[in-house]
Amino acid sequence: MSVRTRSLLTVAAVLLLAVTITWFLVGSWAQMAAGYSCATGGPYVIANPCPHHTTSLILVGMFVSLVVALAGTMVSLGVGAPNLVVPYWTFTLGGLSVQLFAQGGDDGWVLGWVVGAGMFLLFAVPGLYLMSPWQRLYDREPVKGAPLSRNQWWLVYLVLAAAGVVAGSWTANTWL
Repeated sequence: MSVRTRSLLTVAAVLLLAVTITWFLVGSWAQMAAGYSCATGGPYVIANPCPHHTTSLILVGMFVSLVVALAGTMVSLGVGAPNLVVPYWTFTLGGLSVQLFAQGGDDGWVLGWVVGAGMFLLFAVPGLYLMSPWQRLYDREPVKGAPLSRNQWWLVYLVLAAAGVVAGSWTANTWL
């Protein structure tokens, strides 16, 4: 596979990863807004139904984003770009941390929600260091013929992630 093809696949993976993480977070935010427990379907009378399509958003967002992060990492390492598992881990857990903290504050500072938010934040923060240009944990030799350096790839990732979040928010809110 040529460097050009791997670069295009990396760009597509970053964009799709941002869209699917956004779907996951939008769906989980909508379900948390519905209350502590919501249910959909089944033979029983449902007291608190989940908002329409939120379960689909969460499931598609969660599983597709994982597949994209793993497959995108295999492709991105071939062009000297950063792996996609670290941003996936950081932004998924960081987003859940923000959601739990906001929900815990809205409900009168529920300790369980705030503790959960703190734990997710503790899991997410190391990823910020691993994504920084100052980290030295996994320095790799530059790939011959790579179109961009590792730091330049981070800028590309940032622009693509912003576009993916906008597209993911728009499609998720259209779907809901």
